Amino acid sequence: MALGLAPTLNVVESFDHQTLSVNRFSGAADSGLWDTVTDNGQFSWVAGRTGGTAMRIASSATSNRVRKAGAATGHRIFSLYFRCSNIPSAQAAFLDENIGGSGADISVTTVGKLRHSLNGVVMDIDTSPVVADNQWHLLDVYYNTTANPWVLRYALDGVENRRRMAAHVAADTGSATTLWIGHQTTATGATFDYDDLIRSTVAADFPLGAHKNLWLVPTFDGTHAAGSNVIEANDGTDIGVATAFDLMDEWPANTADYVQQVANGGSNYAEVGFTDIPTSENVYGVMGYMAGFASAVSAMTGADTRIVTDLGVPHGASMFTGDMSETALHYRVDNKLGPSGNPWSPLQVNRLRMQVGRATDVSSSQPRWSALGIAVCVDDRANPVPPISLGDLGRP
Repeated sequence: MALGLAPTLNVVESFDHQTLSVNRFSGAADSGLWDTVTDNGQFSWVAGRTGGTAMRIASSATSNRVRKAGAATGHRIFSLYFRCSNIPSAQAAFLDENIGGSGADISVTTVGKLRHSLNGVVMDIDTSPVVADNQWHLLDVYYNTTANPWVLRYALDGVENRRRMAAHVAADTGSATTLWIGHQTTATGATFDYDDLIRSTVAADFPLGAHKNLWLVPTFDGTHAAGSNVIEANDGTDIGVATAFDLMDEWPANTADYVQQVANGGSNYAEVGFTDIPTSENVYGVMGYMAGFASAVSAMTGADTRIVTDLGVPHGASMFTGDMSETALHYRVDNKLGPSGNPWSPLQVNRLRMQVGRATDVSSSQPRWSALGIAVCVDDRANPVPPISLGDLGRP
């Protein structure tokens, strides 16, 4: 990625939601937290690389992994931090980009080094340093499957190591669709931690480089239009009398406290604001998170969650608008590009608010919002160059 340019991210995953769930309100596979979860008891949540939370997967002879879906594309760039506790007793696969019928997996070998497999062609990276040292390592990967042969490029801790090519087979589509995080069925004796995942489909973004994902939760109330006996706290108190932010600030989400809409009101909502990020940060990307459920499974109409500016101007389409009639917690995520397609500035991020409400028919089921969050990816290089942005010339 060129200095002074912000990447075009479509995933900002900090793992701070601490949730393994495929439940999502209606929408594409990439609109939820995870597309697939295989959980055989080896997941846990530990202190993150720079604060917050990282996801841990312990060694097991059973499959333990999650899958992040995305649109099919021939350019797939991702970057994340991983930590391998020790040299594994058997080859330990910990990432797999699903491409057509063959895929591309990344493992740590029994000598503690990285191994890539692209379309069935094994590439042992003998010159790479040992990564099974219980330290955090940055891994940048770019798969280009737009033509035959396919091309793999990767960088470890900021140093690009190899450029490899492999001929594809007829069964493969040439488009990557999903990223698996975790392992399948081999016990290796090694534990893997994951933090600060980001993804792009723009070739020029490789390598995405040093970064960190900040996790913001509601810390104050904004300007409500709650009405009387419409938008309420879980105990029935009108929002405005009761605060909303502290009912939607807990991750993992729960069903004990929440904001609810108990009467029809297409113009009624509760608004919350978030922790400010330092104005010195160079912002790469923003993704909104929402957890909610309902009082019953009977259909409702128009329940809405949206990201707005501090002036109430919507930032793009709503994160979700529709039927939230699920009595178990369901989730929604939404990537947000910078205003007018420009890179985000810290001031623009600090002006963001989230609003919940606006349902037009809650006669059979009432929507309940349990938790809101915003993940913000920022530059973590030693000498960052601010991305070019027009966003500070005025309010977004």
